[in-house]
Amino acid sequence: MWNKSEDSNSRHIHLNTMVPLSPYIITFCSGKSGVGKSIIAANIASLLSNRGVEILLCDAHHTSPAVDKLFGIDPVYYWQDIVVNRIDLQRITVQQRPHLKLVAGSPSSELQLSTEQFKSSLQTIISEIKAECIIFDCNSGVSSEIIECCSISTIIFVVLTDEPGAVIDAYGLIKIIRARVPLSQIYLIINNVIDLEDADDTTTKLNRATTHFLDSEYTSMGFIPYDREVRSSIIHQHVLCDYSPMSPAAQALEAMASQIKDTLDAVKPVIATSY
Repeated sequence: MWNKSEDSNSRHIHLNTMVPLSPYIITFCSGKSGVGKSIIAANIASLLSNRGVEILLCDAHHTSPAVDKLFGIDPVYYWQDIVVNRIDLQRITVQQRPHLKLVAGSPSSELQLSTEQFKSSLQTIISEIKAECIIFDCNSGVSSEIIECCSISTIIFVVLTDEPGAVIDAYGLIKIIRARVPLSQIYLIINNVIDLEDADDTTTKLNRATTHFLDSEYTSMGFIPYDREVRSSIIHQHVLCDYSPMSPAAQALEAMASQIKDTLDAVKPVIATSY
């Protein structure tokens, strides 16, 4: 059990190790926009790749994609080109660094996908790319695309802040995910808060609602403190953990990445059998 007297940003929790042969799939989603979900997804992907994990980071945020901007890259092709223009997936992926490939999303209305097209492209991605871990950064709110990503995920991270609206929207998102994907493994990430007390208060507020209405409670992976360096890293188009690795938020992300890496190491022999 988590001891509230500890001041670490990350909690030692047991992530899901009951996985299919390959790959380990993580979806980042949020009920409310502007909570820092894409920043967290990009940094976790970067940190895992730095630890030698073969990562594919996919921007499923097709209404307002951000992953390419966070890394400062200018893609030639996008996720939607898989089905719209029949571009080979290997040409769409961008090798951002050793062990890290990206699939960017396009906000262009000419490249928007129907639900069936999205499902088809999703199947292409998970079947054709050889990666130990695929990370999906989804839209905020609720959509068929989010549910599709959650339905194939090993782990789902719901990102929220301490703002009342973010807590309410996170509850709404969890309610729908549970209804559509009953066996989903959902964990919380509390972002942009002052300290552990603030993070715990946010988790408690959400769990009051989920306990009362959904008869379930959700564990927080940890919290990421408010940090001015986050904004600066965005302006300079570098992921925070490269731009300012010793900043408080970067250290919190490091701790979370370490937990995920431990889980991947535990299931690695299973994943390796499908290569």
